[in-house]
Formats: sequence, C-alpha cells, structure tokens
Amino acid sequence: MARRKQNKRKLEEIVASDDDSSEDEVENIDEEKDEEITTETNNQDIGDNDRNNEDQSLHNSILFDFRNSKNVIQCSKEIDAIRKLKNDHTIRMLKEKLIATILIQVKELMKDNFNEKLMKKFEGYLKDNLKHRKIHGNTQFFIQKDSSKEMNLLFFESLEEIAQGWIKTGLEGVVNEPVQCLMTGSNGKTMKFESSFIIIYAKNSLGKKFAFKYLICKNTDSSAWSFVGGKKSRPSESGMECCLREMREELYGYSINAEKSVMNGPFTKFETNFIYAHEVEWDRTDAIVENLMKNYKKLKENNELMTFNAVEISRTISQQDNFLDSLLNLLKKYEFTEEICDYKFIDSIDLCKEKGGRSSFLKKLHTKFVTKISKTLKQKKTKKKKVKKNVKKKKK
Repeated sequence: MARRKQNKRKLEEIVASDDDSSEDEVENIDEEKDEEITTETNNQDIGDNDRNNEDQSLHNSILFDFRNSKNVIQCSKEIDAIRKLKNDHTIRMLKEKLIATILIQVKELMKDNFNEKLMKKFEGYLKDNLKHRKIHGNTQFFIQKDSSKEMNLLFFESLEEIAQGWIKTGLEGVVNEPVQCLMTGSNGKTMKFESSFIIIYAKNSLGKKFAFKYLICKNTDSSAWSFVGGKKSRPSESGMECCLREMREELYGYSINAEKSVMNGPFTKFETNFIYAHEVEWDRTDAIVENLMKNYKKLKENNELMTFNAVEISRTISQQDNFLDSLLNLLKKYEFTEEICDYKFIDSIDLCKEKGGRSSFLKKLHTKFVTKISKTLKQKKTKKKKVKKNVKKKKK
C-alpha cells in the first residue's frame, strides 16, 4: 500500500511538471515507430452531459469482437495483401485500436480520479512501449518492465495495478487473446485471466468403476481440440455468464439443456479457470454430435454464419485504408460467426493421447475434472451405504 502511494505521488509530480522531456527519454522499442495515434477522447472536449453517451459510443466502436479476434487479425492481413498495403498496416491499426481501448478502460477504472494530463502522458508511454510478438501464429501486444527508467517503471506498475483490477473482475476486451496486452516482468512471467469451460460428459458403469467420454470441439484455424469455453469478455461478466455465452457461441445456439447445470455453479476450479459440468446420456452422444454438425452446416448453407473469406469481405467493406472498423461492423450483423467447425465425444484414454495445440491445457482440465468427479461419486456411494445401513437398523 505504501509503495502504491509513493508511486502515485511520483506520477503526480511527473504530471504536474511542465517539462515534457521525460516522454522523449522513453525508448521506442517497436521495430518501427508507428504514426502518431490519436483518439476521439483526446481530440474533443466533451461536455459533462454528453460524456457518458460519447464514452459508450466510442467504447462500442473500438472494441474487437472477442469471439473472433484471431480470425479478424488473419482476415485483416489477407485483405492487406489483396489491397497491396504495407505489411505493417494491420499491426499499426491493431495497435491504434488497442491503445484507444486501454485509455477508455483506464478512464473507466479511474472514475472520479480521472486526470487528463496523466492520461496524455500514459498515452505517450503506450505508444513508445507497446510492442508485439508472434506466439503460435497469433499476434500479442505486450509491455515489458524496464527498471533502468524510473518513469517507465512507474507507468508499468500503474498499468499492472489496472490489470490486477481486471483479474478481480474478469478479463476486459482490451486484453483479449490474441489481441492481448501482456504484462511481463524481467522474470518473463505474465498475468493470467479468468476463463470458464463446461465439460459435457457421459458416464457408463463398468462394475465398480465408470467409463467417461467428453464433448470436445475444434477451431476453424487449428487442428487442436478443446472443451467448450473461453475467457471472460468484460469486467462485470461472471463465470456463469461467461460459460453460458461461450456455450451459445461455440455450439451456435444449439441447446443441450445444460443451462441448469451451469446455474448451479462451477463444478470445480483450476487456476483461474471455472469448470462447469453437465452430464448427458451415454447412448445420446452420437445423436448430439450429429445434431451439432447439422446445425452448423445449415447455418453455413443459409448464409447465417459469418465466415472470414478475405476476398469476399474485401469486396463488401470500405475501400479506405482503415478497413478494420468496417470488418468489425460487418461482424455485428451476424448472430453467429464461424469459430468451431467440428465436434466429437472422446474417451479418457484417447483424450490423453491428444497432441499439439492446447492439448496440454485440455489434459489438465480433464485431470482436474476426473479427480473431482471421482471424489464426488465416492462420497455419493458412501452416503448411499450409510442410508441403507440406517434403514436396516430401523427395520430391526
């Protein structure tokens, strides 16, 4: 707490200073310096009466579509190539939008403590220090702490505190993966954010033991399989709301009547992941997969599913260089966008044989689930025995 107060005082001293040389001292660690980025909030004086509406409007206009950020980036890059734009065009647009989003989220978190001068300094810091890297083919933006520069360190710690706020309330759109602002220290560790997954399973009695199989799904741009679920999309989204949303998005509205199971609360938790569970009948698993695939194909045939065909999209969206907004607006016209392309039920043995992609994470969730359900089933069995024993006693 004392350190936070000390940092706040130092930051206030920086803001109060008329000398802007401190901004120039911050090293530009991007490969190429981006063009100057401005946001609507910094270019206009918004009256108190209109501020809330303006903030909401801007907030809605710049957030990436959480479900499809990876596809949006890939599609944008392909459109770059079609229109023969520079290779760094998409990255520049992403960075611009990410900074604008960060500023809005910081402003929301600061509330009554909002300081325009500090925000301008903070914007300059982000421009100079936000860099990107490739991880598994995804674009991730990140900021690395530089303890040799006091101002750099102070802003990093301020940003770190903001991220801690996100951790407590869930992940905000500004740090979505893969359009993700990672907070990294000299030790290379990054912050983790909350997610929700639902394990849809069937069990079959094999004497004293049970056999299990699980519904998993495959992403359109990956060979990796995973359970239904994903990261929180806004601070106020609860684990339950996140799970229900992810189910609707990844099953394309097809219901397996799991809502009640989700509303009963998480079955268990693994690190920052809420794990919900819903049991289906063993004999229905094939029918469930068949119906899911039928639903998916029908949406595609009826053009009710947004697909990321760069050639087609390039013909329909704005011809201006800043086509990212047009692409995001196009996404809003569809109820569902293509994200998952295949489903299957898999038993524990085959699940543990999965390789590549997120298979390691899939196995960890599976292990946590099996440990918890084994304990639960054992407790139920013990309880049943006690009930039978008590019944026998009463009869005697």
